[in-house]
Amino acid sequence: MNASIALNMSSRGYVMDGGKITLSGPSSSLLANAEVRAAYLGQ
Repeated sequence: MNASIALNMSSRGYVMDGGKITLSGPSSSLLANAEVRAAYLGQ
């Protein structure tokens, strides 16, 4: 699934790495997070 579309359509998101939740929060916060943007949104 496209992470950008998913975060824009949801109110909350979760980042999983190795089967474990490593980060969670409001979608707007995840979209603004530099590490999330670099790793999952290609920015």
